[in-house]
Parts: sequence; structure tokens; C-alpha cells
Amino acid sequence: MIIVDDLLTTGSSIAEAARALSADAGVRSIASAVIAAPPEAFELHTGEPHHFDPHN
Repeated sequence: MIIVDDLLTTGSSIAEAARALSADAGVRSIASAVIAAPPEAFELHTGEPHHFDPHN
């Protein structure tokens, strides 16, 4: 199952969809994809920007 979100802000939409699919529908393998996200969506709790490296 792949969950696609058009805009990631807090991640709560994807998290809730994954929880519902897992707990309520019994889906065991879930991935997610995001079309767009503001730069602050990638900041870690330290406040420093996190640069996603798909090859790492």
C-alpha cells in the first residue's frame, strides 16, 4: 500500500492514514510519498535543517 500526500506539513495525515490501514484494515506493508513540503518540514528537533539524501 502506498499513501500519497500532496503537501507534507506535520506528517499527521500520513501517520493517521498508516495507523488506520494497519490497525483497522490489516495492511502490513505501507509506504508513503509526498509531492511537496516546505523546508521547515525537514527540520529536526534541533532546529537545524535536514537535507534528505535518497542515496544514503
